[in-house]
Amino acid sequence: MNLLLPVETLQQRRARVRAEYFLPTQTRWIKSKARKKAMQKTRRYGGSFANAYAVTEKTSMKGNPFDSWVGSRDLLAARLSINDVKHFSRVLKQACIDRGEVILDDESKLRAFEVEYANGRFSRALSSSPDSFAGKQGWITLDEFALHKNPRQLYSIVQPGLMRGGGLSIISTHRGTANYFNELIKEIKEKGNPKKFELFTIHIEDAVKEGLWLKIQQGLEDAGVEDERLGWSDDEFLQSLRDECATDEMWNQEYMCIPCDDSAALLTWEEILKASCTSTEMSALLADVPLSAPRYIGMDIGRRNHPSVIWQWVKYKGLLIEEEVTPLLNMPFAEQERVLFEKLHRLPIVTARIDATGLGMQIAENAVTAYPGKVQGVIFNQGIKTEMAVKAKRKFQDLIVRISDDTKKQYELYSLKQKSGSSNQIIIKEDAGLSEKHSDYAWAAFLGLHAVDDEPQSKLEMILI
Repeated sequence: MNLLLPVETLQQRRARVRAEYFLPTQTRWIKSKARKKAMQKTRRYGGSFANAYAVTEKTSMKGNPFDSWVGSRDLLAARLSINDVKHFSRVLKQACIDRGEVILDDESKLRAFEVEYANGRFSRALSSSPDSFAGKQGWITLDEFALHKNPRQLYSIVQPGLMRGGGLSIISTHRGTANYFNELIKEIKEKGNPKKFELFTIHIEDAVKEGLWLKIQQGLEDAGVEDERLGWSDDEFLQSLRDECATDEMWNQEYMCIPCDDSAALLTWEEILKASCTSTEMSALLADVPLSAPRYIGMDIGRRNHPSVIWQWVKYKGLLIEEEVTPLLNMPFAEQERVLFEKLHRLPIVTARIDATGLGMQIAENAVTAYPGKVQGVIFNQGIKTEMAVKAKRKFQDLIVRISDDTKKQYELYSLKQKSGSSNQIIIKEDAGLSEKHSDYAWAAFLGLHAVDDEPQSKLEMILI
């Protein structure tokens, strides 16, 4: 990839990029006067950072009649967003008062982080649940739009807030073809753009071409951070990102603005995202769970090339909540057994299902002997896999599952595909597991969810393929 202009040396390019505060596409976003604009972007590009400058500039401007509202995934992200606004308030030399965390509605306890400017207008950052934006108007930003649990509903509530003026900025990386963000992008590009969005697209190769890696290097060097990548070229940086992605799907969606195709996925991104909780949400869910609440364990067995994974669920108030996920990579089987037995002994585990296929047979047999009536071994065949996967999908669809929003685990769950068999049966296959197509995390999760049902042993006959 030739990233140099014909008359520009590497040193000249480095100096030019470093002399500019923003990348060219960031500058175009800031300067855009469009009432509605959407950005599909690579992960870690700096779109939200550039948008914070635009928000600050608009809100603090003399005579501006509108407040600004930045919708983030949770309050932690909202705090980071308002910190960027405060930073650019100093850059633009705009006097402001940091109001900190405020309660916007006593009844719902809706909270936001707030900055007030000399013109009397406010910039507020809050979690962008649909209810949070009811009745809001002005300059509205929906950050990481596709990652919200119901982006369609969120857009429907926000859109009327533009009637009396202001504007809407949507910024996101993709999350599947069935996501409403992807529908908006396709509508803009292929269906005449009836909502009149200005579209910005920036994937990782274009971002690096504009100087993203040079900007990252500059930040590391200025901070005095030792990093083995400091001497890397743009091509080396790009190749490292691709090599570190577990799957082609992950590379395309996270970095190249190409959404994953949901048509063959066992669990769609919509189903996964509705079950996903931020760290703040997960902490709140688990805070009141008593030690006596029933726990369920699923364990998929691996050794060298892919890990064993213990996925622990807790059942509380009608929900099945991910309590702990323990990967055991390159761990001797005796040590894996010790970790498993410690959990079975210490916690009120109702049932546990252990992968007894091949390598897992000995651990499963020992666990069944040590904890009779509590542990069952499962030898995978296509029928068993299908039964577990279909039951797990039903639990996701019933909205009783809660998992952390860890990207690796989300992609593991998404990696399982389904296709129709010759007799119209559903066949589950791993197309893109994160550890050499084994989908260890997903099968550990499904084994644990299957344990919840506490089916009779006859339903899980140990039949070798």
